[in-house]
Amino acid sequence: MTMHQSNDDTIPSGDQSSAPNAEPPSAPPESKTAVSVMPNEQDLDNQIIMNADHVEQPSVTVTGTSTTAQNYIFEGEIDNDFVDGAASNNLIAKQGHLSDGDEIGAVHVDEQAPQLNRRYYMRPSVLARNARARQERARNRRRQETADAGDNRETQTSQSGRETSTSYDGRSTLVRAISTLFASVWNAENQEGLVSATLVEEGEVFEAKPVGFLERKWKTFAVGMCFFLVLLAVLLSVFIAKEATEGPEKVLTIISSMQPSMQPSSPPSFTPGPTLEIVQTRGHVLCGLPSTIRESDEDLPLDLCRAIAAVLFGSPKKFEAVQVNSANRFQQLHGRSVDLLLSRDTHTVEREVRERTTGVGFTFSSPYYYDGVAYYGSETFVRCAEEEKRFDECDLLRICVTDSTTHYGIIESSFPPDFVAVGSSLGEMAAMLLNGTCNVIATNPSILLKWLKNKKNLDGKFVLGNKTIEKEPLAIVTRKDDREFSDILNWVVQSTFYGAEQELTKDSSLCQNYTNLTSRVSDLNFLNAVYCVGNYGELCEEILHHLGMNNMNDGTGMLYAIPFGELDSEDPDGPGDIMNISASLLNRIGNEKGALNCGVIVPHNFTWNFENSISVTYCRTVAAALFNGDFKRVKLLKFTENDESSFVALNNGTIDVLAGAEIKREYDFASPSLGGFHFSTPYYYGNEIASDDVRFFSFATREDDALFSSFVNCVVLATIYAQENDIKKKKSEEMPLLSMFGDGFNWVARDAIGYSGSYDQLYEKYFSEVAEEERGRNILNERGVPQIHSFPGLNHNG
Repeated sequence: MTMHQSNDDTIPSGDQSSAPNAEPPSAPPESKTAVSVMPNEQDLDNQIIMNADHVEQPSVTVTGTSTTAQNYIFEGEIDNDFVDGAASNNLIAKQGHLSDGDEIGAVHVDEQAPQLNRRYYMRPSVLARNARARQERARNRRRQETADAGDNRETQTSQSGRETSTSYDGRSTLVRAISTLFASVWNAENQEGLVSATLVEEGEVFEAKPVGFLERKWKTFAVGMCFFLVLLAVLLSVFIAKEATEGPEKVLTIISSMQPSMQPSSPPSFTPGPTLEIVQTRGHVLCGLPSTIRESDEDLPLDLCRAIAAVLFGSPKKFEAVQVNSANRFQQLHGRSVDLLLSRDTHTVEREVRERTTGVGFTFSSPYYYDGVAYYGSETFVRCAEEEKRFDECDLLRICVTDSTTHYGIIESSFPPDFVAVGSSLGEMAAMLLNGTCNVIATNPSILLKWLKNKKNLDGKFVLGNKTIEKEPLAIVTRKDDREFSDILNWVVQSTFYGAEQELTKDSSLCQNYTNLTSRVSDLNFLNAVYCVGNYGELCEEILHHLGMNNMNDGTGMLYAIPFGELDSEDPDGPGDIMNISASLLNRIGNEKGALNCGVIVPHNFTWNFENSISVTYCRTVAAALFNGDFKRVKLLKFTENDESSFVALNNGTIDVLAGAEIKREYDFASPSLGGFHFSTPYYYGNEIASDDVRFFSFATREDDALFSSFVNCVVLATIYAQENDIKKKKSEEMPLLSMFGDGFNWVARDAIGYSGSYDQLYEKYFSEVAEEERGRNILNERGVPQIHSFPGLNHNG
């Protein structure tokens, strides 16, 4: 903004005529200054009052009767009464209450023009009025000196003005600062933006800009904030000191309540009722699938989702694929965003009891695929990873692995952090492999080989290792609150196994499309999974040849222990289902009953001593795990096979657990007379041929106590784990400590093996005459031989 000022002073250098709007010096010095304000390049006759509506104008020119013209940088918001156009003959007198002939207040280039702001800090204070009076007296002296000087009037007046201004500035700097602060606090009606002007060379025009609130009031704001923070600190100190006087326990409670809760959050509100009814009412099932899978893909998890839809609705199209990832999949299931997970999730005991990201346990089906972890990358470094070597040529080894997976726990326990890099997906890890961030990828061979089919840019550059470093049984995951729905999905998996064993194949003519949906399990056609989608061999045809375990078992060893979970890392939030432990048999047997009531089923032709059987030994092994190694704290009740009274006794609580129970579909689901039952990992297999119903002998527990069922299953797994790791009875201390059941049961595996020993020690105690090659399925599956076989209970009629 260009501002031309009426001034009696002269400028030592520069042509006076160069000012574009300068008035001729014809008026006497004592005459009033005529001032007008208007936009640049407008006719002076068309004077415009400058108000808030004209702030956006690019420049304003102020002219007056003067022998000189001066330009000013003019910044700030000009209020409505800053200029009164032709209605006033004295702008400065009107705004600043100055007398005739008052100056703007700047005579040098780059010098501030303080008079422009006088009205903002001089009105509210006595100090400002006194300063104004002193300035007035200085002006009077200057005029008198000018009159006496005669011909040198202009020069002397200019020098005197400069001296007075300098003196005034020196005396009033503090006054101005104090007055400005008072004005900002007390003069609420004058909250308009300050106007600042600086003398500059001629010819430049600047646009007026508003001065922001914080720019004008930053000191006041800073002082206020400091005062507020000090007050807040004082109040908080007083509050804590007061609470401390009421006892340290209350202080700890207060501090604890301020920490973020690590306890599992409750799932959001949902429609109550059986999951089967909710899904059928919705009209489709929600399957949580990996984000890499599309609904048009041919993939095992996706095909299993189609098979589930075929059984629930009679149509394999009644499903919705919901993308999940390794970080959020269990939260999605817990929060009921999906009905089930088919995201290649590894079944572990830890996840049965307490999955770490949600704090709750989940139910797992029989494994639908036995996978593992293998290395892929540079041949040299793949060998380094398989040998766990980190020196010499292996010191540059870097392994990429996805976070929040069992893979990460495996790699983390085998290598230091600086040998590990984390990726969010297989695609990201492949990119990290190509750019040199890592030289080896750790992942499932089945996923990797399928993914590599379309990645021609990787052909020949890298190799897949020959060693599988960890077993990973992949299963369908469901919530624990509806075991019936979980059992339905498990039998969908079993039906695909059964179809492969019986050579039943996909046949759309046999795919039964339900005319009426039913919520009764007995009315569901499980073989729809085969006829509408395909048998197990058809579903995973592309990957069967990579891992031999995923073929139909023909009588070879089937003893296989699912992993316990992450054993080397402590869970800061303690055991899972902590709120249900007090109601579980796990707590009541120890604190109330004092002994385990174990039922034992024996064959019809059982003639030898009842207690001299593998099932009785397993009962005592469970007692040893419950009572700190005391295997004698067990009461045994004998039942005959095919006598339903054993399951009646289990159902009504006469016994806590039933040993020697055969896994059958009829006992898996609830009936009008019996509740549903849960079956542990089998500890003995029959020697039937593959196409027949093979008998699976296990522990049976009630489905309404998932925690106790997991504990009993853990005892069976401990005997197989000990055999896999060659841990004998005398070295039971080598068994891992298991924290998932709480501090009182950390030694569950050690106490179990301390009594029974490994599986072979237990087996040979009763079947010592049986040669190893004649043991059939009752040996370890340690060579990767076929592991797939269906449970009894399915037939060609569904």
